[in-house]
Amino acid sequence: MATTAPLPEERVGAPLRAVVTGSDSGIGAAVAVALAGGGADVGITFHTDAQGAERTAE
Repeated sequence: MATTAPLPEERVGAPLRAVVTGSDSGIGAAVAVALAGGGADVGITFHTDAQGAERTAE
């Protein structure tokens, strides 16, 4: 079973970009890391935990 949906033909080879809210910890951090590991450029946001956002970015 595939874990992601296939990209439409016109998007194949195009840059992948994502903004993940709450990516300083928990599920948001895991999603940001997974997307980055898959080759996406990821924007990381946080509310109060700047150090957590820095850890996610590393």
